Amino acid sequence: MQQPPTPAQGNTITLQELAEELGRDWRAMRELCRAQQVFARTPDTVVSASNADRLREAHRDKERRNAQLRSIPSDARRPKSKADAYAEAAYRQWPGELGVDVIARQWAEQMFEVAEAVVWWRAGMRGQDAALAGLLREFGVQPHHLAVVVRGDTMLFRLIDQGMAPEMIARLLRQEGHLV
Repeated sequence: MQQPPTPAQGNTITLQELAEELGRDWRAMRELCRAQQVFARTPDTVVSASNADRLREAHRDKERRNAQLRSIPSDARRPKSKADAYAEAAYRQWPGELGVDVIARQWAEQMFEVAEAVVWWRAGMRGQDAALAGLLREFGVQPHHLAVVVRGDTMLFRLIDQGMAPEMIARLLRQEGHLV
């Protein structure tokens, strides 16, 4: 069986030599070769100058990205937990208010996504109204329904200030044709 032709001797380098030049071990070099689709069976595998240049450039790119990541504080790289996202959204809604972590937990317990909770808050629901919003949602009432005026009062006013039950809000919205 005929071996593939090898590049001219002066234009080649073994992967072991290239790994030493780049300060990498063989395993890291093999992963770099795999990512760049350069054949690498053993450390003695010979690569062309053009492939070696591609590997050097890929190594520099990876080092540059790693340096950029190291410059970012570690807490900024950490993905936020759902609880953190709720607390952050609640704090933005009610800056300076104590107990935003309690508010966040209550809304999470009602199975609201963070964005959905924010829509309810912007529609006028308060931090402590998570259970009410959960009941409204069960009856098909959406945040935009809170602004609907029926017989001179908004649904939000009827719910919060007059204490109307969520099922009564839903019934009234259905009677007036605002809820299907």
